[in-house]
Amino acid sequence: MEMCLWKMKGGGYIAVIGFTNSTQYRCLEGFERESIELFLLYCGTEECERGHRFGPNNRDADLLHIVLEGKGVLEINGQVFRVEKNDIFYIPSGNTAFYQADYEEPWNYFWVGVSGMMAKETICQAGLSEKVFVRSLSEQTVIEAAKAVENMLGTYRLTYANELKRLGELMKLFGILIDDAHNSEAVRYNYDYPITVYVNQAIEYMKRNYDKKLKINDVADYVGVNRCYLTISFKKAYGVSPKQYLSELRMKKAATRIKNGNETIGFIAERVGYSDPLAFSKAFKMHFGVSPRQYRQDEDKVIHMENKGDAEKIIDVKH
Repeated sequence: MEMCLWKMKGGGYIAVIGFTNSTQYRCLEGFERESIELFLLYCGTEECERGHRFGPNNRDADLLHIVLEGKGVLEINGQVFRVEKNDIFYIPSGNTAFYQADYEEPWNYFWVGVSGMMAKETICQAGLSEKVFVRSLSEQTVIEAAKAVENMLGTYRLTYANELKRLGELMKLFGILIDDAHNSEAVRYNYDYPITVYVNQAIEYMKRNYDKKLKINDVADYVGVNRCYLTISFKKAYGVSPKQYLSELRMKKAATRIKNGNETIGFIAERVGYSDPLAFSKAFKMHFGVSPRQYRQDEDKVIHMENKGDAEKIIDVKH
């Protein structure tokens, strides 16, 4: 086993990436990044022994396995699935699962663990969700996906170039899986109404409930479609995902309350669906470019122009 270490200036060592390289088991893990849209936490491949089992346990990441050879069983949310060659199975973060290799034909699989704001929606586009845990892939898809993971495993050295290569291979992997889903029956839906009907219902529901701990799955359940279809419909209608729309709605409501009253930032955070004031402040600053407190202190201004095109010359006006 190789373990890559990053030496700190103070003289101590902190493990940033663990790289296990053996005949049957290869794994790259230990990545730590702040929440961005989609990022890799770990990946690996293993030729499992007969009856090799894992779990039951609860994962912090959204975890995908693709079976190259053999078969096994997955147990999740009280359901049991027989998983075979060219199948992909999904364990969503926050779900407890158990999986075990077959005793006669133990599986050989590879896996990726991902996180980020767009992780679940990206996986949904690949034909998997918290209601669809297993589906089959074409053989060509499995070959191309396995190559992408092999390329990730080759980027264990701590360089910025390798970080970019890993991200590129991760995006390639999901591109391959999403193509497969859209070329199969995995993301084809037959609903009774035009997409605008579902989108408008979703928007009305968000407007009534943005102050609660609202999840996109809750919105989709209310409307009567699955999350993936709702996401596709939103992007067709408005060019954004329902999650982005909900965030925009919350930020606009928060900005109005900040400007028009003396409520505390923590109180406003709760009123727009954030239980953590720090998380709210971070999201607000990402959206508006200033903290909630700075936004409250700033005064709105009208800037008078004399000539056509003068406004285009003002890149950044400090209030």
